[in-house]
Amino acid sequence: FRLPGGEDRDDGGRAAGYETETCPGLGDWTRALARCMERGRALVFDYGRDAADYFAPHRAAGTLRGYYAHRRCDTPFAAPGETDLTADVNFSDLDAAARKAGLAVHPPEPSSPGWPPRDCSKPRPPSQPGFGNSRP
Repeated sequence: FRLPGGEDRDDGGRAAGYETETCPGLGDWTRALARCMERGRALVFDYGRDAADYFAPHRAAGTLRGYYAHRRCDTPFAAPGETDLTADVNFSDLDAAARKAGLAVHPPEPSSPGWPPRDCSKPRPPSQPGFGNSRP
């Protein structure tokens, strides 16, 4: 969504002109998940942030990004069909939608000592452990 330039703030405190990605089907998805689960757990894996970080001022242009030839690119639509597109999940929205659907929610937990993931566009120092650098 994009806030009209004439508005000073939206309900979330974001400045006018703020842009971000949305997931209009999130409520439907969490309700469908709740309907099909009698018991058990659903694990959600994705890149994302809680709302406070997701809507930080330095993300006023959203989180959409592209990867072309294994490198991040600032023009995600420059090579249609050749650029992988991704955007972060707003985990606060996911949490709220899941609770509204009647699901119990447990807070996210990092899955690796390398969490959060490093900036892959920069070479990793040989002494730094983490993703893709360790052997059993």
